[in-house]
Amino acid sequence: MSSSLLLLILCYAVLGFLLIGLCLFTRWPMILKAAGIVVVTGFAYLSYDALLGMLGYPAQARLPERFVFHGGLAIAPDKNKQDKGVIYLWVSEINADGPSKLPRAYAVPFDKEFNTQMNEAIRRSREGLVQLGQTTESLTREGSSAVSRVLATNLPQRIRFKDMPDPALPEK
Repeated sequence: MSSSLLLLILCYAVLGFLLIGLCLFTRWPMILKAAGIVVVTGFAYLSYDALLGMLGYPAQARLPERFVFHGGLAIAPDKNKQDKGVIYLWVSEINADGPSKLPRAYAVPFDKEFNTQMNEAIRRSREGLVQLGQTTESLTREGSSAVSRVLATNLPQRIRFKDMPDPALPEK
């Protein structure tokens, strides 16, 4: 367990003890005391889930539009366990300053065609060819507003891989 997670647990334990003290030693209405307990408990669970997203667990978010592909792992669906399958990707987002320094793990739903494509990208990466990834929205039109892209996070993305082009060297 990380120190951030332990600190979060300690903070909520102290807050819980303060709430118990308020519930025992005040004459507040019972409904107010119950609401306080429900709210604090709810925020404890919400902040725990938010913290897991920051600790390196795979993000259940949309992939960046352009990224450097570092690796991937596919877990195929299992009908016996009723598991839908998942593909984990390790990527670094490419922005105006170049690729980000630290990669991020993402989890995308299993797709047989994409699994084949990812395995080919892994093979080419092992040959020394850096792989670039690009996402496109499969069900939304290009140029849609940022708000509609955020609201469409459950729509599937199409992901394509290609070799990184050779750098353009200045003339001698």
